[in-house]
Amino acid sequence: MHHIPLVKPHLPTLEEVESELRDMLRSGRLTNFGPFAALLEQRVRELLNLKYALCTSNGTTGLMLLLNMLPRGSEVLVPSFTFLPTVQAIVWNSLVPVFVDIDATTYNCLPSAVASKITQRTSAILAVHTFGNPCAVEELEDIAHQNRLRLFFDSAHAFGARCNGRYLGCFGDAEVFSLSATKLLPCGEGGVIATNSDAVKEAILDRRNYGFMAGSRDCSNMGLNGKITEFSAILGTKEIEFVGREVARRNQVAGRYRSGLGCLPGLGFQSVGPASTSSYKDFTITVDSGMFGSDRDTLRSELGTRGIETGVYFDPPIHRMAYFLSRTSRGNELRNTELIAERILSLPIYSELSDDEVEYVIASVIDSCRAGKKVGEAFSHRALCDEPDLGDLTTVAGARS
Repeated sequence: MHHIPLVKPHLPTLEEVESELRDMLRSGRLTNFGPFAALLEQRVRELLNLKYALCTSNGTTGLMLLLNMLPRGSEVLVPSFTFLPTVQAIVWNSLVPVFVDIDATTYNCLPSAVASKITQRTSAILAVHTFGNPCAVEELEDIAHQNRLRLFFDSAHAFGARCNGRYLGCFGDAEVFSLSATKLLPCGEGGVIATNSDAVKEAILDRRNYGFMAGSRDCSNMGLNGKITEFSAILGTKEIEFVGREVARRNQVAGRYRSGLGCLPGLGFQSVGPASTSSYKDFTITVDSGMFGSDRDTLRSELGTRGIETGVYFDPPIHRMAYFLSRTSRGNELRNTELIAERILSLPIYSELSDDEVEYVIASVIDSCRAGKKVGEAFSHRALCDEPDLGDLTTVAGARS
C-alpha cells in the first residue's frame, strides 16, 4: 500500500558531511562550544540578520534558559494551543502560566486576549508562531512596551518564516527556534536563542554552561547543560543552505492543498497574513463535522487506511491536560482554543513530497467527504469552483492505493 509519512526531514548525504565528520573525530571535540557550533551560530546570525544566535541542546532548553531571567512566582501569558514544552518551561522556572485565547483563523494568540490578562503579577508574554505562521508581532510588541513586559517568542516551528519582509528571530526580546528532526533546519536535536539584546545574550551565556561565570568556575545562577553537540551543529551548517528552498516548496504544497480542498464544505485553513510568509512546519485543516459529513477522527482513520499519516496538534490543549489543571492562574476563557483543538488535523507536508502524492492526499480527503452524509452539498460546493471532476480524482486515488 502507498505510504505517505506526516513528516520527512531533508538531510545531507554522507558524502556531503564526510569531511566535517572526519575533522570532528580527529579533533576529539564532540561538544563544549566547538568550532562547528560557532559556525552554525555565525550562519544563523547572517541569515536572520541578528546580533546574537546562541545554540542550545534543544528548543525546550532554550525556553527554560530564557524564562529563567524572570522573577520567580510571576505570571507569563501564553497560549494553551501549543506543544507541551512551551508551558513546561514556564512551570520548570517556578512561574505561573496564564492562558490566553487564540485567533480562530491564525491559531496564534489574540493580542486583545493578551492585553486583557495583564496584571501587576505579569512579567512576560510568551507568544507562539503556531505551525510557523508569524504572530501579530508588532501588536504584541506595542502591548509589551506599554506594560513594561518581556516579550519572548516560541519560534520552534518558524525558522525561515518572515513577517513584513524580515525573518523571524529579530522580534521581541528574544525568540527560540527548535532544530529537532521535524523542523525546517533539522539537526537531530538542537535549538537557537535569537536576540538583538545585549542583556539577553549575557544572561544566556553562563546559564547554558551550568551557570559558570565567564572565565570562572564560580556559579552565578541556576544554569544547566545547554550545549549543542558538534555532530548536530555539522548537520545544521549543511541544512541552513536549504532553508529558503524548504520554505518555498512547503508554500507550494500548501497552495496545492488549499486549491484542491478549498471548496469542500466544512474544511477550514489557517490564515496567513498578507505581509507574512509561513514556514509551514505543519499544514493543518479544521473539520466541521456538521458540514463535512464526518468528524476529524473519522477522516483521520480513513486517511490512515490509505497509507496517509496525519497528526493532531494540539488536542487536548494544555489547559485540559491533567498536570496543568491546578497549575494555572485565573479563569480560562478559551473558546477558540477548544473549538480549533477538537477540529484540527495536520496533513503531510515536506519538501520531498511529490505533486502526485499531494494529489493523492487531496483525492483521499475528497473521497471521505463524498462518503459523508452531506454528499450532495459537497458536490454542489465543488462545482462552484471549476475544479477537476471528483470521479477523476477518485480514480487517481484508487490507482495509487
